[in-house]
Amino acid sequence: MAHSASDRDSELQELQKLEMLGLIAASMAHNFNNHLTTIVGNVDDVYQESGSNLRVQAALAEIRQVAQQAGELCRQLVSYSRAGNTEPAPIDLSEVIVDMAGLLVVCLPKTAALQIACEGGVPPIDGNLNQIRQVLMNLMINAGSSMRESSGTVLLRTTLVDFSPEQMASLPQAALLDAGRYLMLEVTDTGPGMDAERLQQIYEPYLTPDERGSGLGLAVVLAIARAHRGFVQVASTPGQGTTVQVFWPPSVAPVEAPPADPVNDGEAAAPAPAPEPVPAGRTILLIDDDPMILNSTSKLLKKMGYTVVTASDGVLGVEKFLIHRSEVACVILDLNMPYMNGSETLKSLRQAGCEVPVVIASGFSRLLITQEMRDLGIAAFMEKPYTSEMLGRTLEKVFNPSEALFL
Repeated sequence: MAHSASDRDSELQELQKLEMLGLIAASMAHNFNNHLTTIVGNVDDVYQESGSNLRVQAALAEIRQVAQQAGELCRQLVSYSRAGNTEPAPIDLSEVIVDMAGLLVVCLPKTAALQIACEGGVPPIDGNLNQIRQVLMNLMINAGSSMRESSGTVLLRTTLVDFSPEQMASLPQAALLDAGRYLMLEVTDTGPGMDAERLQQIYEPYLTPDERGSGLGLAVVLAIARAHRGFVQVASTPGQGTTVQVFWPPSVAPVEAPPADPVNDGEAAAPAPAPEPVPAGRTILLIDDDPMILNSTSKLLKKMGYTVVTASDGVLGVEKFLIHRSEVACVILDLNMPYMNGSETLKSLRQAGCEVPVVIASGFSRLLITQEMRDLGIAAFMEKPYTSEMLGRTLEKVFNPSEALFL
């Protein structure tokens, strides 16, 4: 099926719009993660000073939990910007759905019943587990949003579908993808449905099947599907509900059981106690353009027993290393900085004779770590917002040669 010039122009404009929104989302996520790192760092610092005051400790644990949940929202923004993908692994989609069933039900109003129909014996898909969970949550939230004013059902099912080259060519989103077998994830609700005008806007942020949508919704679903070499189809008719289908190419690798998800355990996780003091003489060079992160992380490192030297950008970081080169035992380096970014700073540090371990800290995915940076030597990666125990555990592994370093 041929597409007209106006169709191609419309598709190009849509792609450009999504790309711009992705850039905005990535920038927002970076800034939010910096703020959240400061919040979590200060909470952990105060918690260690709170003694036996249970009321204060409970309040701090709750603040920490909320900050970590906000960090998860930032990861959604990064996923939308296509900067948040991690190495894919085989995932049994049906098993993930069963594991998340209790959580998915909570996304629906009490007047809506969830029905799950997962076809047995289907192959796994290659993907990022957190992003697959995110797709399921977003689809269920959208379905629940459309069912607020009426009772009915939401059907969640998986099945295999075969597409011919002609069928793929007729689908704008799939025209450049390979024909063949795809695993389909389908969510159908019996809500009020949408008219043609609203259906054309479905990938806009803050739009869901009703008019009170919030979040990135199907925009995230579309970005994640594309990142996994898949595509999305949406069909809706006023008065007849909405169906969203996400298609993924199946994996040929054996599947491993997904790990437990510690984020949704329903209880506020208290910060870990202060770690044991580190051996004397270990100085950390902390390079980050956010002054609040420099302050909060420095306090945590000092409580752990480290001496800290800080720098607010890469240029200053290299200068500080040259001044303290005989003392610095490790560098913690932010990726996104003005004047000289993390990659350029790492290269300059190595050229200046820095041979100590370097830990990359970023609100973006480790996929932003280039092969050149790996060749220059990276000991570990910490995703912002990092906690005191994550910081301490990372440095313990960095200084313990028996541990695998690049996390």
